This record gives sequence, structure tokens and C-alpha cells, in this order.
Amino acid sequence: MGYFSQIMIGNTLHYIRSKFKVEEKDIREIVENSIIVPEDRREAYVKGLMAGFSGDFLIALSILVPQVENSVRELALECGEPVYNLNEDGIEEIKTMHAVLELDGVREHLDEDFLLALKTVFCSKFGFNMRNDIAHGLLSDKQFQSFHALYTWWFILKICYMFCGKLQVENRIKVNDKLRKLFEGKNEDCVPDA
Repeated sequence: MGYFSQIMIGNTLHYIRSKFKVEEKDIREIVENSIIVPEDRREAYVKGLMAGFSGDFLIALSILVPQVENSVRELALECGEPVYNLNEDGIEEIKTMHAVLELDGVREHLDEDFLLALKTVFCSKFGFNMRNDIAHGLLSDKQFQSFHALYTWWFILKICYMFCGKLQVENRIKVNDKLRKLFEGKNEDCVPDA
């Protein structure tokens, strides 16, 4: 993930920022169409994603990482899984993100590779552990500008888009139409004269 963020994501983000103006309305369209983003959390996602496009990963991740944890809990509830435990004193305590990702209903509804990526990025001591590091103030200003921070922000953008079915279909249709036209034009150039 670290190498991927250095080679692919860093260069891709640099290219996007140099060639295009990413506008809030574009990000808002993704967020509002993403079923993983609760309706009452859309503004936080938009602000966090926009901060990442401007290169401010301190702001971006400080906003987004807790929101992703909330989205995972909301997903668990949709899967019929409880997100609270009762402690010895009978007081409800919220389950950790890692515990929520281990629930049967969540594991049944999410792809195994996606679950592993969520755990690695957010809550595994063998991964980036961003949820823990941000929640407990363990990242320095410099660490918020690391390739791990970049990857985490990009992964959150990817999550939003992954759960945007209708928007993905529309974009695939546009891309496929453009590719079809491109290849049709090339095929005409390759047809021998009679």
C-alpha cells in the first residue's frame, strides 16, 4: 500500500490537480450517491475529501477517519448486527471498528479483500492503524503528509465511489461509448480499400 501510494496515487493526484479543477459539486455528487455515507454525514465527507484534493491530509483524515468508522457501524446495523456490547456493569459500550468488521453479517455482505483492506488501513496493528492513531493523537504533522496518509485518504474516496452504483454505471456507459467511438474510428482506418 505504501509503494502503491507513492507510485500510483501520488502521481495520479498530482496529475488531477495539475490538469483539472476538482469542484465541491463533483465530490458532493459522489458522496450523495454513495450508500455507505449516511445522509447526516455527507457534509463531513465532502469537506474531508475536498481537503485531501487540496493536499491537507491533516484536516482530511481528522474529519474522514471517524466518519468511516461510523459508516462501518451503520453498515453493521443494516446487516442486522449489534454495534454495542453490555459491560459487566450493564452499561452499553460501542464495539471497536475491528470488532464490527468481524461480525458475521458484515463479513457475509462485504468482499474478503475489501474487509482486509479496511482492517489494514484503519484498525490493524499490522497495518496503517489510522483509526487508532488519529483517535489517540499519535500522528505528528509530518505523518499527516506521509504516503500512508495519502493512501488512507484515497481509499476513503474509493470507498465512497465503490458504493455509488448508479453513478458508476453512468460513468461506465460514458467511458464505453467513448472507447467504442475511438475503436470504430481506428477500425475504419484499418479497412483495406476495395
